[in-house]
Amino acid sequence: MEYALNNNKVIKFILIDHSLESNGGHHFDYSQRVLEAAKYLGYKTILLANSKFQTNAVNGVDVLIKKFDHNYWQYRNPLIKTFIKHLFYSQKISWLNFEALVFAKELKESLKNIDLEGGDLIFMPMLGASELIGVGIFSKLNLEMGLHWNFVFRRSFNLGFGLRSIFERRIISAALYKFTRCFRGASANFYTDTENLSSEYSKLGFSEFMTLPVPVSDGMKLKEKWDGVRPLRIVYLGDARDEKGYQFLPQLVAGVRDAGLTHLSILFFNQIYQVAAILNQ
Repeated sequence: MEYALNNNKVIKFILIDHSLESNGGHHFDYSQRVLEAAKYLGYKTILLANSKFQTNAVNGVDVLIKKFDHNYWQYRNPLIKTFIKHLFYSQKISWLNFEALVFAKELKESLKNIDLEGGDLIFMPMLGASELIGVGIFSKLNLEMGLHWNFVFRRSFNLGFGLRSIFERRIISAALYKFTRCFRGASANFYTDTENLSSEYSKLGFSEFMTLPVPVSDGMKLKEKWDGVRPLRIVYLGDARDEKGYQFLPQLVAGVRDAGLTHLSILFFNQIYQVAAILNQ
């Protein structure tokens, strides 16, 4: 195939998801659809995944590299506990810097055998505070690369009015501040996957966060006309997040029941346990 070119050089599209450990689930589907789209547009596609990734070939991927030993949750969980301790004692948040250095080291190891050039695109669909600072550290030490970075934040830090929400907000604010001070790449674009999240992150004042739609496969777009006889499936696909509307599922079930459509087969495919829990209320 013919690749997309920049000054007669092949442009690489590098998707980094250090949490990918299996070729299933909605995170893998998301990454695969993005990579297939990049492949269609003519980019040379490269996937950087966790060292535990269970397959050696992915559709739409030219090069697969499995070097990361830590995933998103391994960075996130101890970070919150440590941040709380440091907050009350007004000490330096050393754990955030430590985890960022770990990620920067694994990132360098994952990219070292790729012939990176100015104009190459990096896409990270899942990251948190530690990873963002780690990217900043990496870019500062590799000034000549001129890479274009694209980050997608998919979790809300606005968890109400409790201490946890305050901690989450301060963690991501500290990360954005540190990143802006040390980043030396060609460009950095920030995204979320919903309008509410984009507004939430933009209000922090460090950068404008844009909304990037979740890619959907062609098969899911096909619409058959319902004949009124076959069971009708109502499907919820997504995390239990307010901005995705999961809190309206009980009303949907009640509405179907009140309408007398008792012969319908309603199936809810949930990603995490909260969806099932709310349906049982």
